[in-house]
Amino acid sequence: MDFLLKSTETQDFLNRLRVLQMTYPDFHRKCQAYIELLNTLRKPVAKALSKATCQKKYHRFIHGQATLHDCQRVLREAKKDMLGIYGKLLQHQRVEEEEKTLFRYNCEAILMLKHFQRPGAVEGLTVSEWLDQKRVDGRVCVGVSQHKTATMQIATFALTEEEAAMLDEYYNGIRQGCMQDGVDDEGRFFLSKSGGPISSATNDLRRLHEHYKIPNITSQEVRKVAETANEKYLIYVRTPLAEMEHF
Repeated sequence: MDFLLKSTETQDFLNRLRVLQMTYPDFHRKCQAYIELLNTLRKPVAKALSKATCQKKYHRFIHGQATLHDCQRVLREAKKDMLGIYGKLLQHQRVEEEEKTLFRYNCEAILMLKHFQRPGAVEGLTVSEWLDQKRVDGRVCVGVSQHKTATMQIATFALTEEEAAMLDEYYNGIRQGCMQDGVDDEGRFFLSKSGGPISSATNDLRRLHEHYKIPNITSQEVRKVAETANEKYLIYVRTPLAEMEHF
């Protein structure tokens, strides 16, 4: 789906298509027939999306808007297991393949659920960027320059010492074992068991929720909740004391 971000190429393609349709009437008719086909195929998809949106709105109406605490539940559920695996890695004990994968899922989830990173930034994080980390006021700061997101700006996050230790142990104790001869990992920080870059941080996050039998929370959902919480906070701090009782 990379073409969704290529606005310049899309515009160039449409301009060339417009010229061809004006030059060749038969080609124009074929384009019109294809457009009609796409419209027909789009209707059931749009209907399904509309139904799913309504169901989500109904769920929020009945159960209330999720909080950040709700969105980060899987990290709390997984923490005991993660600390156990972390201890094994530190002591160079045997760690099962399933545990290694679960540990990686949790590291990805920390970035998406705690630091509101988009999946593209998690997938794009490189080893060199991880090693170039800076320590500022007790936080470990990392920047991701090459990633596939809507903004394409440098993605930055500031980890706690505990979170950074988790990712560091993934790098030293798990990632090295995933590297295979003949597989080009592109220098990406997170690798799959096959040795290549992870294909979908979104799917990894879903699998982590499934493992702990918790309803899935996407990175997009947690960012929306965080934005809502931030807006409420800004309204609160800007409200005069005399109006607080009506807040």
